[in-house]
Amino acid sequence: MTRRGNEVNATADMTLYALMRGLRPELRTYVLQQNPTTVSGLLDAAKIAEATIFEAGPSVNTKILEAINRIENKASIDVISDNRQLGFNRPPPDAEIPTLTDTNPS
Repeated sequence: MTRRGNEVNATADMTLYALMRGLRPELRTYVLQQNPTTVSGLLDAAKIAEATIFEAGPSVNTKILEAINRIENKASIDVISDNRQLGFNRPPPDAEIPTLTDTNPS
């Protein structure tokens, strides 16, 4: 970026501004607090910010909750789409119900 600034004869302030605008937002906050006046000061502050800022990705808890939500959604879709009714057929009242002692070994 400094090379590009030199190619267009940009002032030091313009180069600092362009470099600041190119930083990631989480780094820019720290670098602005350091109030660098030179390009090397800005780069040093940016390196420190990059080394100290922890970028939190999705936590394990978030991943588990997402998996539970997917399972719940799938289960509710399965229940909604399966509208069959479950019924039991009872034997007629005069039917003989076999018992263990009624078995005939053949």
